[in-house]
Amino acid sequence: MKCLLKMAMVVMAIMFFAGCDQPTGGGPASWIDQINWHSHSGANAGFIVDNHSNSRLVAFIGSVSPGTVLGGIPARADNHGIYRDSGVFDRTRSITVTLVSEDDLRWHYSEGALSALDGNPFTRILVFYSPGLPTTPRHQISERIGGRHTLFIHNPTTFAVELRLNSPFGHTVGFAPPQTYSTVIHLNDPAPPIISTVLFPVFRFFHPVSQIVSEIIPVWSSGPLQGTPFFWPIPTGHANPAVNMALDMQDALDLAGSISLGAAWIVVENRADIPITVFQGNALLPNSMGLFQIPSNSSSVFVFYMRDDSGTFWPYMVIGNLWVGPTVSIRSEIIEDAEGNRVSTLRSDHRYTVTVTGNLLEGLSAVIDLEGELIVRLCCLTKNHSKH
Repeated sequence: MKCLLKMAMVVMAIMFFAGCDQPTGGGPASWIDQINWHSHSGANAGFIVDNHSNSRLVAFIGSVSPGTVLGGIPARADNHGIYRDSGVFDRTRSITVTLVSEDDLRWHYSEGALSALDGNPFTRILVFYSPGLPTTPRHQISERIGGRHTLFIHNPTTFAVELRLNSPFGHTVGFAPPQTYSTVIHLNDPAPPIISTVLFPVFRFFHPVSQIVSEIIPVWSSGPLQGTPFFWPIPTGHANPAVNMALDMQDALDLAGSISLGAAWIVVENRADIPITVFQGNALLPNSMGLFQIPSNSSSVFVFYMRDDSGTFWPYMVIGNLWVGPTVSIRSEIIEDAEGNRVSTLRSDHRYTVTVTGNLLEGLSAVIDLEGELIVRLCCLTKNHSKH
């Protein structure tokens, strides 16, 4: 009887384990099974993702490996916060985040070919992180990513580039780090009756010293599209054959002939003996990194974009009603030029300086220098343009 009882227990155990999902390779569950899929918010989030795709995605910093995993993003997730790993999100910096589908990750891991995903991810995004940001950046993952059309991105420039859908301000469908030569992205067909996809290259960069986040957009320098952003039309309609196309970011610069930041920068130098904030009207303005307060004896950069919703650039803009104040709720002194004018004309692609002096008892003075400095330089983008 005891032998029969033991035999029955063994049979039941075998049946139980046979009915469960077993780890591959006969060992314990892999590191993929330990990925954090929870959404985090506030100070616990490194960045926020809206995943419009139907794929479960896994985020990595840089290359794909067990030691670089940041977290998982469910399909169709909205406002999903990736956990703020203190070893990664520890200072103000820019971070290349590689996103791969969970299915691809598991297959490549089982085949011992994780490194293949570095050149053929689901997509990449460029994340800017600052521990002082009041809200974390929110990144849109397009539903158009992950289909039968294949694009090979060649980026010999020294800056990161994003490919955006239908306008320079559309969803990002692809990202290539600087000086990379074989980044692959895949696209789905557009919804009928649309037969083509229009992609706009946007160069992005972050200056770690001046804390400036900016975009450089190639623009057509002649012809009927003069002054509008450069783009590639891709024949991705469902009735068309699958696309296999190479896009060279150097071509974007060569064919466009000119570039523009499409913005004016204002550097506020706080020489007063108190912290200050900047207002436009009654609205508190964040700087280029999303921060508000400017400590005494420091400076901060504010970006004013000079382009309409279609992406057309304005050569200048008239701006006024700019104020500084000693707290987040009190605006005390309007910004004016040396002649006392309270309305300023700013030129595109120029940087201006506002000098703030004074103290809390005697009040503040804020004066803008309208001489300005041209800050667009083609030589900063590629070696081929160094002669400019």
